Amino acid sequence: MIIEINDLKKIHEVQEEFSTRFPFLKLEFFRTPHQREEPSNETPYAPDLPLKEIRDKHVHGIITIDAQSETGAIEKEFERRFGLNVQIYRRQLDRWIQTAGTDILTLKEQNEIARDSTIFYNPDHKLNQE
Repeated sequence: MIIEINDLKKIHEVQEEFSTRFPFLKLEFFRTPHQREEPSNETPYAPDLPLKEIRDKHVHGIITIDAQSETGAIEKEFERRFGLNVQIYRRQLDRWIQTAGTDILTLKEQNEIARDSTIFYNPDHKLNQE
């Protein structure tokens, strides 16, 4: 999947593009960066903010996100290329948890763990995507 990053795009647009491909994962955007394997300990930005208000590198570009990419590598790539501090979350039973501590897992693995948790918690959940 490819996500275009530019100053006019809003946070929720990037979040929706990401979650379309990984329905049991989500992206949150933060003011400060976090280290690999560490959680973000602040409130995420509101989804209606344009990216130009939350980043310090105002370059237009694309980020390629592959299911085999490690969670931590994707987070780092957002920061390195676009000055965006993101944290990936996965669905765990009935809530969202940060993937901190499991940054070496691929997005596919994270999505499958979350999918299995959701099915376990709610067996009637309708799966849109494998």
